[in-house]
This record gives sequence, C-alpha cells and structure tokens, in this order.
Amino acid sequence: MNWRQEMRVGAFFYTLSKQRIFPEAMLAHLSGLHGPQTTLNP
Repeated sequence: MNWRQEMRVGAFFYTLSKQRIFPEAMLAHLSGLHGPQTTLNP
C-alpha cells in the first residue's frame, strides 16, 4: 500500500473508534471468521 491508501485506512478505523462502532465491528468480524459464538450461547 502507498501512503495515501494507509492514510485512508487509518482515517477509516479512526472514525470507527471515535464513533464507538469499532469494538462491535471487530467482534462481528471475528465471529464471522470463527463461526457462531457458542460460548455466549450455551
């Protein structure tokens, strides 16, 4: 990636973190990678 793409990605994640969406988005992404969260729903 060049520096402009890095700036764009950095600004994107910065915006997510400022809007407090990042944790939910990351959890959704991780749950999507690893399948259903069976530990949360015994």
